[in-house]
Amino acid sequence: MRRLWLLATLTACKGPYADVSGTINGATFDEVGSAFNAGPHIVLFAEKVDCMTADFVERAYSDGDVPTTEAFTALQFSAMEVETFNPGTFVFEPNSEVRSYGLTATGDTFVADRGREGYVAVTEVDPNGQWVVGEFDLSFTDDAVAGEFRTEYCRNMQP
Repeated sequence: MRRLWLLATLTACKGPYADVSGTINGATFDEVGSAFNAGPHIVLFAEKVDCMTADFVERAYSDGDVPTTEAFTALQFSAMEVETFNPGTFVFEPNSEVRSYGLTATGDTFVADRGREGYVAVTEVDPNGQWVVGEFDLSFTDDAVAGEFRTEYCRNMQP
């Protein structure tokens, strides 16, 4: 019942919002400072992040790459075969159409742990791409995180 009320509240409000709990790469992830969407990406940052600094977002990451010098903890969902998210429930498994990443960056270190099990349910998408609403529950190698979100558009995260 709480989830239905929260999703209705998220849809009614006009700004980004997220209610999350868990850990990402050992870091507590229970508050979201910024929640963005653009094209095939949804990214929730623990910290307040300016959209202009989110230009490092990719559909996939390679070991050893350090795509940004910003320090942050984030959760990312990326559609692999389409240019924008549509409503639906996406299950994380090998070769799934949506990938999830737990991201941590500390200047010269960048860790992208791919989600192993779980889902993201995209419940609403603004026809103009200005926001996305949904919920998720997933696990990583040693961590897990769950919650709900409403994002705002960030033009700097285009594919």
